[in-house]
Amino acid sequence: MIYITIHGGINEIGGNKILLEDKGHDVKVFLDFGKSFKAISKYYQFPFHRPQTISELIEIGAIPLIENLYSVEVEKKKNFDFSRDPEPPIQGVVVSHGHMDHVGHITLLSRRTKIYMGYCCHKIFNAYGKVSRAYSVDTIFDGIEHNICDFRTGEIIRIGELEIKPIHVDHSIPGAYGFIVFTSEGPIIYTGDFRLHGSTGLTEDFINSIEDLRYDTKILCLITEATHIDFSGYVSEDEVERKLSELFSRINGNIIADFSRTDIDRFFSFLYAAKRTGRKLVIDWKRYIIIREILEARLKRKYTVKDFEVDPDILVIAKEKERYYYLEEKKLFERLPEDKKITISEIAKRDNLIMVLSTRSTSALAEIGFPRSCVYIMASSEPFSEESEITFEKVKNWLEILGVPIYYIHASGHIQPLDLREFINRVQPRIVIPVHSEKPLLLKNFIRKFKWIIPTKGERIKISSLEL
Repeated sequence: MIYITIHGGINEIGGNKILLEDKGHDVKVFLDFGKSFKAISKYYQFPFHRPQTISELIEIGAIPLIENLYSVEVEKKKNFDFSRDPEPPIQGVVVSHGHMDHVGHITLLSRRTKIYMGYCCHKIFNAYGKVSRAYSVDTIFDGIEHNICDFRTGEIIRIGELEIKPIHVDHSIPGAYGFIVFTSEGPIIYTGDFRLHGSTGLTEDFINSIEDLRYDTKILCLITEATHIDFSGYVSEDEVERKLSELFSRINGNIIADFSRTDIDRFFSFLYAAKRTGRKLVIDWKRYIIIREILEARLKRKYTVKDFEVDPDILVIAKEKERYYYLEEKKLFERLPEDKKITISEIAKRDNLIMVLSTRSTSALAEIGFPRSCVYIMASSEPFSEESEITFEKVKNWLEILGVPIYYIHASGHIQPLDLREFINRVQPRIVIPVHSEKPLLLKNFIRKFKWIIPTKGERIKISSLEL
């Protein structure tokens, strides 16, 4: 008998926490254990008010109430003794990719919990730890590292008698995976977040593996993301790069840009467009650290860490010495050639720069200096919560006062509706469970011919091959 409980990712974008119980194999595992930005933004105001206890997060429904699941030490903030953590009631957490809405709350778990993540995801997660401060209960990275088990595409993850096969997919962060879970009742598919319109074509490998499996057995259940079923663009990453090049060539003066620090495809789209138009790309120190970690994990790529370190078209905003968080950061920064470092005051004297912001904050905009900036390019997802909408509204208000227009150039990391319908038709699952969506009923009504289950949060669903 199989039981699936969705503890996060129902009627919300992200926050995925999918508990899979395989009674035949006597195994319990979570597929992702992400941060629910929807729940947290409802009760906390970043940066002034942040969660300080695990019980707070349970009370607001951001994480499930499960005995012995969480660390008893993380609330101390320092002088941890993780040997006091309880033996967890699960055998592991399998992470699909490194976005915080899928991995962000493993920081709360008992440090006896095994965490399985892809090699590149592991590098990104380590980078988060390097550039983050412990400002809340869910930003404590101590004690996690020794419990992380790496995997690569096609390898088999064995948790007791349960076997899970990770296969790479294309997403807006590298190191993303979908999973084929070989349960005692039959195979279950979990997509994580994925798309078919990216630049890598990796998702096709995932689909082909599922189709090969279908020759021998029926797919018992498909758990799929459906982020953009109600609102989807129709733009590829190649189109983003072409549009950026065209726009850059028409602009006199500096440019401000905003996109995710972990979106390596978007980084290269900006970098190559900058090179073609004679511009320099200016990035902050945190972005430099994260991209460097990603490139170290992508050894087969033509563009290496060494290329990144010496690239004349990439400049790094110089940090104040007192803001170094780690000795290794200081050493790494001091290794940078002087001609790659640039100060805020120097930025104001240039007019050929693309300044990539770390956040959509008015303070970051003010620090860079408005007068030399004539266009703001938003190249990341639209605001996904009320809080982020309020923050971006403030940015837009400042840009209006300063006469800085906004261009929106973006290719989503999530699958488009027609592609998702084609994917589900190729998988031919007996049951479909949509997650990571605010409109799961829309997907069900768009593709009616399968058996659909749209559970409520925390509902324990029994799945048996004998009853299908």
